[in-house]
Amino acid sequence: MFNAGDLVYDSRLNKIGMIMRVEGKSILSVVTQEEVDDSWYHIMFFGDEWCKDGNTRGYAICHGDRILESYNPQIHPVPF
Repeated sequence: MFNAGDLVYDSRLNKIGMIMRVEGKSILSVVTQEEVDDSWYHIMFFGDEWCKDGNTRGYAICHGDRILESYNPQIHPVPF
């Protein structure tokens, strides 16, 4: 799990970004009426056209933890 301020790398986008905030919340499942985790990472990627005006890209934590890597300048290329 990542925290706000962590630098991450998304190999699909070939971009480095910073986690701006982690939004944690639970929702009720319509089917089971049990609480389900619905937490998100909000990431601002450097050099990303979408993020240039302060927008962030949202990743559900369950997916972000599989997709994102902790940024390491010795491993990850600087794409710009």
